[in-house]
Amino acid sequence: SAGTTDAMNFSQAGIVLLSDDFTGNVTSSADGLGTLTVIGNSGGKEQTITGNIGTSTSSDINVLNIGSNTVPSNYSKTVVTGNVFANSTVLNNNGTTNSSTLYLSDGSNITSTITTVDANMGILTLAGSSTITGTVGSTGKLAEVNSGATSSTSTFTSTVNAVNVTNTGSGTTIFKDDVTATTVNVNAGTTNFEKNLTATSTNITTGTGNFNTVSGTTNSNIVFSGSGTANLYGDITGNIVTTSDNLGTVTFIGDASGKAQTINGNIGSSITTDVNVLNIGESGSSNYSTVTVNGDIFAKSTVLNNGATASSELILADGKNITSTITTADANMGNLMLNGTSTVSGQVGTDLKKLANVNAGADGKIGTFNSDVYATNLNVTGTGTVNLDGSYKGDNLTFNNDGTVILANDKNIDSIIKTDNHGTGNLELSGNSTINKVVGEDGKSLKNITAGAAGKVSSFEDNVFALNTNVSSGEIKFEKDLTGNIIALTSNNGVVTFVGDVSGKTQNILGNIGNINTLNIGENGTNKYVTTNVNGNINATNTVLNNGTTNNSELKLTDGKDINSIV
Repeated sequence: SAGTTDAMNFSQAGIVLLSDDFTGNVTSSADGLGTLTVIGNSGGKEQTITGNIGTSTSSDINVLNIGSNTVPSNYSKTVVTGNVFANSTVLNNNGTTNSSTLYLSDGSNITSTITTVDANMGILTLAGSSTITGTVGSTGKLAEVNSGATSSTSTFTSTVNAVNVTNTGSGTTIFKDDVTATTVNVNAGTTNFEKNLTATSTNITTGTGNFNTVSGTTNSNIVFSGSGTANLYGDITGNIVTTSDNLGTVTFIGDASGKAQTINGNIGSSITTDVNVLNIGESGSSNYSTVTVNGDIFAKSTVLNNGATASSELILADGKNITSTITTADANMGNLMLNGTSTVSGQVGTDLKKLANVNAGADGKIGTFNSDVYATNLNVTGTGTVNLDGSYKGDNLTFNNDGTVILANDKNIDSIIKTDNHGTGNLELSGNSTINKVVGEDGKSLKNITAGAAGKVSSFEDNVFALNTNVSSGEIKFEKDLTGNIIALTSNNGVVTFVGDVSGKTQNILGNIGNINTLNIGENGTNKYVTTNVNGNINATNTVLNNGTTNNSELKLTDGKDINSIV
């Protein structure tokens, strides 16, 4: 009768049908005895059981039916205030029209498999802190698994399989085994996926999703509609997107050994739907990571968080691009590698916190940096091209092979420029630029420098070692020595100036000067004069000695060398 209060004990494989509420404990004299069915009705009647069902894994009932298993039109919302021990808990629905619901009160736990008779039907809701020990939806997906009520902690110890898996509040849900779903809603809560997650979409508003904290991978899109957080401990296949601009923080956690992680998908989708922060390595810890991104990146900020002595690294796959500033939490740490043809739109590093290494220019590939680059080392790794559309400041720009660097007009390089192998590496200055440190070194000259574009001035403030320096119809200024030949790209074009200074310093040229228009010894109109020693032949339309106010510039030609020029 309604509101029955009693104790119920199964001593054999009997069946009890509950048509109303029940208050009392349901026990079993041995393992797996008895079937308890909450029959509901055709309208999904709500029924309550106040008390425990079974007492332990060795004294559990055999089957707990939520909804009638013999009347197809009946379904139930069953509220259990107590612990459940059963071999099997089955959600019997009104066909595919209405789901039965098992509603577990705060502080109640279930030790049982939980299945549904009808695929994609049946609802499990945890109203508070509960532990579910047993697979959920093992023979077919439930319609809904709801947990994470505000101020609660819910734990699922085995696999979960449902159409929708939802955090209903700001509480915490822990999934200790694999989760398979169509849609996962982290919402404003905290959800820990310790192993594999497979879903079409995982939605985060202001909450936190911790993915693969123990093992496994994530196969799901992640969608931010607020300022939530996704902490990735493993690999992910899927796109990370936002519903508007600058939403969400994505962190590839790594570990204390610099764990390698991969994302097969995009991060952000445009400059108006980008993530707010992309962290490579965990901020504020010793964890660092090597992250390979097989997709495009759109982020307001990308930050390399490093270990105590080791750098995090961001590796961008061939054909993928980054639209984001890229910074490092630690000066002279953090690596950026472009594996192929990519464009980086956004400043890389800062003057106070340079990255350790930026690598680009793989064989046959083009790496383009649209803004300034600050890195201790900029390495041109192969025979490809690095386009610097902003300036570069660092310690070393190094050609590891016979690659090319093209510097845009009005941009500069504040760095030593060198090559690993003599006669390799090509530097092209597209316009007005200054190179303020040594280019090449004795015994390891660059292959080619091309500068002095039409109407432009290219300046080299330190020694230059290059097999050939090619001048167009503009001007190249040298303020120190040159080892290598000067060649006009078009005969009788180009101006080359050996600047000198107001004290009349000495500059040396070890190489030939061929077919240029004008060779200036000293800089015209600046009171700078020079003694220039040329150990090579000179072929110029005009050679001009520009003197100081009271001091003469001087051109000295090595024995056996010739000048073919008006002087």
